Amino acid sequence: RSSVLDRLSGPLCDAALERDGSRDLLAALEQAGLFLGALDERREGYRYHRLFRDAMRRELVRADADDGRAILGRAADWWQDHGDVEAAIRHLLAAGRQRRAAALLAASDDTFLDNAAAGTYLQLADQLDAALVRADPGLAIAMAAAAGFSGHVDRVTGLLDVAEAGVTADGRPPHGWSSAGAAIATLRATFGRPADLANTVDDARLAVGLEADPDLDGFVISRLALGVVLAGLDRHDEAVVLLDEAWRRSPALDLPVFTRLLSAGALATSLVAIGRLDAARTVIDAASPVADRLEAAVGRAAGGAVAMLRAAAGRVAHQAGDVEAARHLLEHATDMARAAAHPSQTAAILVALADARLAVGDRAAPRPALSEAREIADD
Repeated sequence: RSSVLDRLSGPLCDAALERDGSRDLLAALEQAGLFLGALDERREGYRYHRLFRDAMRRELVRADADDGRAILGRAADWWQDHGDVEAAIRHLLAAGRQRRAAALLAASDDTFLDNAAAGTYLQLADQLDAALVRADPGLAIAMAAAAGFSGHVDRVTGLLDVAEAGVTADGRPPHGWSSAGAAIATLRATFGRPADLANTVDDARLAVGLEADPDLDGFVISRLALGVVLAGLDRHDEAVVLLDEAWRRSPALDLPVFTRLLSAGALATSLVAIGRLDAARTVIDAASPVADRLEAAVGRAAGGAVAMLRAAAGRVAHQAGDVEAARHLLEHATDMARAAAHPSQTAAILVALADARLAVGDRAAPRPALSEAREIADD
C-alpha cells in the first residue's frame, strides 16, 4: 500500500495508510535490507528501490486500485498541511483528483514564483484536463504568467486567449487584481514581442486604468508592465515615474520576490538610461542582497527575476569607469537573460555586454554578442 508514495516517512505513512508505528517499521525494513534506502543521515525519509516499488504498485493495482488513490489523496493532505504545495499537487494528480489539484494550483501561483519555480508550475498545470483550465480564467492567467517567466513565451498568447474566453461579467477576478481583464492585458503587454511594443502600450495603459487600488498586487504589476513597455520604446522619463511607484509600493504588499526584483531591475535600468546613476545605485544596493539569496537558492532559474538588475549594475559600473567589473556583471546578466528566454531583455543586455567588452580593449570580443543580439532581433 505504501508503494504509491515516492518518498516515505513515519508521519506521512501513518497519515496516508491510517496506521501507527510506521517510523519504527521503516527503520526495521531498512536494517533488514528489504529494498528500502534512507534519504538522509537522520533517517527521516526513505525510498523503495525502483524495481521493487514498481512490482508492489502493480500488485496494489491488481488488488485494490481505489485504495491506492485514497492513499495518495491522504498523502496530498499531509503534504499540504506540512507546507509542501508542490508535493501535494503531485499526489493529487497521481490520485486522479484533478479538480482539487486545479484549485490548489490556482491558489498557489505566488508560492511557485517565490521559489523561481514557474517552470514547475506550468509542468504541473499541463497535466490538468483542458476543460478545467477553460473553466477557470484565473488558472489560465496563472499558467500564462508561468509560461512567460519560464521562457515559454510562445505559449502566453494562447493561454491568455483561453482565459479571456472564460471571463464572465459576474466572475471573480484573480487574487490580488481588480479585474481579470487587467491581469490579461498586463501579461499581453509584458510578453509581447519587441516588434509589437508600440501596440502593447494600449494594453498596459488599460491595465493601469483598471488597477486603481494601491492595496492590490495588480496596482504594482500593471505599472511595472507599462513602465517596462515605455522603457522599451526609449521613453525612460515616463517609465521611471511608473516604475518608481511600483518599486516603492512593493514592500507594503506581499508580492513574490520574483516581482519585487523585476520592479527593481526595471527601475534601475531606466534610471541608468536617463543618467540618474546615484538613484540607480540606491535601488541596486537595496535589491541585490535579495537577488543574491534567490540565485544561491535556485541558480539560473532566477534569471527572469534578476537579469535586468544584474545588467543595470553592469551599466552603472561601466559608467563609473570600472570596465572589468562591468564586463563580469554583464556576462552574468546575459547568462541569466538566456535562462529566462525573454528575447527583448536578452538582446538589450547583449548589446551592453558588447560595449563593455569593447571598453576592455578586445576588439574581436564584442562581435559574438552583437551577432547573437541581431539574431534575436531578426527572429
